[in-house]
Amino acid sequence: MKSDQSIRKPRQDRSRRTLEAMLDAVEVLIAERGVDVLKLSDIAARAGYTTGAIYARFRDKEALLEQLYDRFVTRAIETMDQGYATLTAEGVDLTEALTLWVRTLIAHQRQNWSLRNAFLTRIQIEESYRLRSRDLTLHAAWVLRQVLEQHHDRIAHDDLDQAAGMAALIIYATIEQAITLREPVSVYLPASDDVLVAELVRVLMAYFEPPQAGA
Repeated sequence: MKSDQSIRKPRQDRSRRTLEAMLDAVEVLIAERGVDVLKLSDIAARAGYTTGAIYARFRDKEALLEQLYDRFVTRAIETMDQGYATLTAEGVDLTEALTLWVRTLIAHQRQNWSLRNAFLTRIQIEESYRLRSRDLTLHAAWVLRQVLEQHHDRIAHDDLDQAAGMAALIIYATIEQAITLREPVSVYLPASDDVLVAELVRVLMAYFEPPQAGA
């Protein structure tokens, strides 16, 4: 006789696949149409389920969107963690580590532009989104904090937590302007991601490193 655990596992797997299919459908539709015109019936049709199946999991569209944003943040954190070993590996120069860190943040934002853009207003006005967005910034700061610890002899700031936190805020604010908002507010925002990465790393190096003697 099969144990309850062996029966539960396939059911849990199917449940997870169903959820992921629903979230995938929402993500694709947001990229195609934007978030405001989405209907649960459209999501159900794209995912291959009935509208009733959607309602069995989510009270309304907003609950589904909140789950999607949670997945977005979780995947962003996982992406950072995948590169963590490289950033803190022995022999990796501070400039190289900062370049990889900034490039990872920009690449994720670029790849998920439509999704991030769809949630901007909700992040500003809804606490649940704001808290999850903060989780993303805090984790980026934590990863950077480990990098700074590896190169503490080159860091002028005496509070590495503060330094990493400020750096994460600076980078994310710039990314929002340059990528998420596609904001032509200034001619100083580079059109090329490679140039944007290089300029942001210059800013960070000026912030972290002590001034040269006689400068």
